[in-house]
Amino acid sequence: METIELSLIVPCYNEDTHLTENLRRLKQVLDATVCQSEIIIIDDASTNNTVGMIDDFISANPGAGNIRFIKHKKNCGRGKTVSEGILAARGATAGFVDVDFSTSPWYIPALVAEIRSGADVVIGQRIYKLKFKVLHRWILSKGYKSLVGLFLGLDLGDTESGCKFFRRDKIIPVLSEVKDERWFWDTEIIARSHLAGLVIRNLPTVFIRESLYTTVKIFSDSWRYFVNLIKFSRQLRRSKNLRQ
Repeated sequence: METIELSLIVPCYNEDTHLTENLRRLKQVLDATVCQSEIIIIDDASTNNTVGMIDDFISANPGAGNIRFIKHKKNCGRGKTVSEGILAARGATAGFVDVDFSTSPWYIPALVAEIRSGADVVIGQRIYKLKFKVLHRWILSKGYKSLVGLFLGLDLGDTESGCKFFRRDKIIPVLSEVKDERWFWDTEIIARSHLAGLVIRNLPTVFIRESLYTTVKIFSDSWRYFVNLIKFSRQLRRSKNLRQ
């Protein structure tokens, strides 16, 4: 059996027409890398034609044993979906990218290289080329980072980036402590990795927004982030795990 170095997890939920082309681009990037890799596509109970598009992609790549597809019968949340992918991964490095490719897949080799050079966690830190259509994302990102620093007393970098890579054997014990199964998972996994003493690095990546489509609900999700941040801060203080 071949040794897998990289397991790339692709969480999907109600994806748009970009899905088919972006999966093709993703496979192209991984095929061009020198390390053995696998793609784990997980559909989180989409209600549109996402599963059909994934099935078509797999059918167009017959014999590609490095593509695995997991289908959820009910919606579990992005966090739980990524956690499931990490647990199912065979690679020493397990990472995920949002399939809208707001972070280009061509950064993947550099992210893997950071793990090889000693990092336990690598975040694709979003660098914004400011345009009107992404201005709100930049404001929310900067504002949320300030709130994380205020409530947790930690400088964790771009926790909400949809591109993170992990040394699998180091992140598995941390995963077992993570409680949130949805969007706050990203903050919690990075905070708990920091508190566990893992080496975390941020790799600057250019944020690209080709489509305005998103499954994120700006106002309701932002409010949930805020509430969860306060709850998580209190939880850490109660357990005396927060390092000042």
